[in-house]
Amino acid sequence: MKWNSLPFATRVWIAHRALIVSRRQQSDDFILAQAIAAHPEQPKWRFLTASAEANMVTRAALSRDLIRDFPQFEGGYQSLLFTHLTDLAYKSSPDQENPLPEGDLAADLPSIEHYCQAFPQARYGRMAAVFRNVMLDDPEAAEQSLEFVQRILGADFCHPAPT
Repeated sequence: MKWNSLPFATRVWIAHRALIVSRRQQSDDFILAQAIAAHPEQPKWRFLTASAEANMVTRAALSRDLIRDFPQFEGGYQSLLFTHLTDLAYKSSPDQENPLPEGDLAADLPSIEHYCQAFPQARYGRMAAVFRNVMLDDPEAAEQSLEFVQRILGADFCHPAPT
């Protein structure tokens, strides 16, 4: 259905709803920016900023800064792990904007290794172990890590049941 074929009242209502959503997003972004400015020493606000960043290069840089400034905070490692997982998932897509430069993963593997060791009981720390072993091209270790994760967390961790 084309926009102009919709009744005028429907077009006005849709435009109004879009404006409200846009204002809420701007408001949420403003509130987050205020919280970060008011509490730069709290890593959770920086984690939320890094996690919300769409640009992979910027997200990776924010994650690395968070790890450097707060090495005992799991969120920085988690954000870096998800940045690389997202980047790898979309590497084959021609539409991916701002992919991570070649070599970034190799440079970040020590941080991912530290995540595995520093947070061994964390769900994503275990996922990082699987990821690390796959990226190091160690299929046996990756399989052992995956089996360990499945035993601890259940099969749903890696293969969610259909809904």
